Amino acid sequence: MGTLYVVATPIGNLADLSPRALEVLRSCDLILAEDTRYSKRLLQHYDIHVPLVSYHKFNERSRAAEVLQRLVSEEIKVALISDAGTPCISDPGTEIVRRARELGIPVYGVSGPSAVATAISVSGLPAREFTFLGFLPRKEGELKEVFRSIRERRLSTFVVYESPRRIHHLARALLAEFPQALVCFCCELTKKHERAYWGPIAEVVRQLEADPNAGYGEYTVVVHVEHDPPAATAAPGTGELSLEARLVQVMVERGCSLKEAVAAVAREQGVPRREVYQAALRLRSLVAGKEEEG
Repeated sequence: MGTLYVVATPIGNLADLSPRALEVLRSCDLILAEDTRYSKRLLQHYDIHVPLVSYHKFNERSRAAEVLQRLVSEEIKVALISDAGTPCISDPGTEIVRRARELGIPVYGVSGPSAVATAISVSGLPAREFTFLGFLPRKEGELKEVFRSIRERRLSTFVVYESPRRIHHLARALLAEFPQALVCFCCELTKKHERAYWGPIAEVVRQLEADPNAGYGEYTVVVHVEHDPPAATAAPGTGELSLEARLVQVMVERGCSLKEAVAAVAREQGVPRREVYQAALRLRSLVAGKEEEG
């Protein structure tokens, strides 16, 4: 069996290619590239002389079959790269990786640059949990559906890609749907003219409209939304129980721990987990006080 490497490449600054990525690319027998014309610049910069073939969404199935056959019969080493960043994230590659796994071919990741991770790291927005949505739909109806899903799923921080010619449209759409959002519009990450438009979405819309260069460069956009808490729904037969009382009820009825009860109450009553956690702290303090009195 051969070996398939999934190699992250620079998202702008060529100096960001890791030593391990450079070693792998130089030692491979074949490199699969999303756009060979674009990737040739990287290979020429590092004086890499390895056969380069295209691997994109229009030939993904046929090229995967061809390369997989060579991986099995010739035991070659193949590197998969995208135009920029880590392959298989809004880029071709999943097909050949999945089929290689099915055939038992070793697949190794060579970590490195990622526009999503870089944007999150410089955004200053909460990112303990976040959702990557890729490129949003262009049709208004489909875009509205995505925004509706974001509200229903209560996604607090999400990341999207956008092209420069549609960046104003995205900003105005976000303002209309999430006027309370904090955003960071990262453009040309790691490149010479890297810039970011940061702040409340209304302010960022003004920044973009005032900047004549806003229509140049690729964007990675981080959005943080504080959703309004849903109305708490009392469980059948419980009346208007306090969170503390509901926690006790769940622990007694289900024989679970306080930690498990916190998760259950937050999930079933649609209350933010931090609110239920605070109620659990109050309950624990109350119990400790009663024990001291006893």
